[in-house]
Amino acid sequence: MTKISLSRSGTFEREIMGIPETIVEAALIGLEAQRRQIDEQIENLKTQMTRGRGPHRARSANGSKRMNGGRTTTDESIAARVKGTMTAAGRARIAAAQRARHARERLARQRANRTAQKEKSRVATAGTAR
Repeated sequence: MTKISLSRSGTFEREIMGIPETIVEAALIGLEAQRRQIDEQIENLKTQMTRGRGPHRARSANGSKRMNGGRTTTDESIAARVKGTMTAAGRARIAAAQRARHARERLARQRANRTAQKEKSRVATAGTAR
């Protein structure tokens, strides 16, 4: 609510909620300065959070965008850009590990078949010996 009153110096001064307008303006200037400082501190914290950890670590407040060195990018653009490719050496190591695993399984099956064959023949010879 705005009200106009006569000040001690004899000039008219506008009041906002019972407070002289000049005091309200000074308070607003101080609050805006504090707001700028807080915004700077928030930006510093965001850059420290993302530094050395990549764009996939820090999220913005709404969770739908990710922070990347002060720039926001959508999740889809990050997924499209950060596509992992495997080197030929990596594929060769995986193939060698698969071959070794299959060889172990094949040997285990062969050993199981041999013991089953021996057991079967032992049972069969024991039955004919009677």
